[in-house]
Amino acid sequence: MLKKLFAAIIALALLCSLALPVSASEVVLPSGIGEEAIGEAIEDFVQDHEDTMAGLSVSVFRRDCVLYRNYFGYADKENRIPVDKNTVMEWGSATKLLVWVSAMQLWEQDKLDLEADIRTYLPKDFLRNLKYDEPITMLHLMNHNAGFEDSIVGMMTTDERQIVSLETYLRTIQPQQVFAPGEITAYSNWGVALAGYIVERISGMPFYEYAHTQIFAPLSMEHSALNADLSDNNWVKLQRKNLECYTTDAERIPNCRHHIIMYPAGMCTSTLEDFETFAMALLDRESPLFADPATYDVFVSPSDYIGDRDIPLNHHGMWAEAYYSTHVIGHGGNTIGCSARLLLDLGSGVGMVVMTNQSGEMVFNYDLPELVFGEC
Repeated sequence: MLKKLFAAIIALALLCSLALPVSASEVVLPSGIGEEAIGEAIEDFVQDHEDTMAGLSVSVFRRDCVLYRNYFGYADKENRIPVDKNTVMEWGSATKLLVWVSAMQLWEQDKLDLEADIRTYLPKDFLRNLKYDEPITMLHLMNHNAGFEDSIVGMMTTDERQIVSLETYLRTIQPQQVFAPGEITAYSNWGVALAGYIVERISGMPFYEYAHTQIFAPLSMEHSALNADLSDNNWVKLQRKNLECYTTDAERIPNCRHHIIMYPAGMCTSTLEDFETFAMALLDRESPLFADPATYDVFVSPSDYIGDRDIPLNHHGMWAEAYYSTHVIGHGGNTIGCSARLLLDLGSGVGMVVMTNQSGEMVFNYDLPELVFGEC
């Protein structure tokens, strides 16, 4: 039973200043680079790759303090608008972590059973394209093994007038269930949006409103927007107009402002500091996101494994990342014009977030974190 406490993966709760090697200069990150040297290492890396960089925001932190935070390049290269603390960028699929935190909060309150048939929480006959009799659970949605064929049909629009409610979208667009639940891991944006709708049904409020009241407000994330049109935070909506988007070669992408109608799957837009704040809360067993630290223990514990091997694949919606020398979990994301990553090493208590205004960017999202977490 999930109500039993999973084997906790709890990092040492030490202040950064109390990390206890012989001297502060000897405090090292999982990569072996000293904490005091990580800034210079990142800046050298950025300089080596600045020819293909547009804009970049990056932060390295422990659960209780920021080790390094900086901004590079341009939010708008043509108009020479630099990336700074007021620049907002899109999280892409890292937004999905808001859905999984919400699900765990409702589980903690006994309002959601992660192993119950999700039809318990949906209107009668809501799901039309089920092929298998086995129940689909919230845990299946978290692990992306509910069996849904992924669909991007109608997922986004450039016209705000075409935005519909999450319920309307999910009723209108329903992919086929092509695998039995629990059988195959198949990434599903639609499945995450469905999970967000279940949060709506249980909480009685739109998902973006739930996220504001139960996640953003407790963390004092005042510079984040989530609704498809960003109307839930006018400051963010205005700041987004200052951001232009680019390819991996730093060539401008025209008309990159898209509204993701299934927004819980990828619409969150924020400053670096808000993204960092959220990530730091996911490193903290005493996080204000949960009333009981035991809920956090369950959340970060493995929920799915690679085949029949004892190798974690998923941690209740956070993916196990196989790119680094230590066991890192987190989530990346891409939109039409931005890319981002949120990475956590629970063992060392170190995390990192990266945001860029380049679509499908790999150098800063995947190679740069090696400076923190080590090469695989």
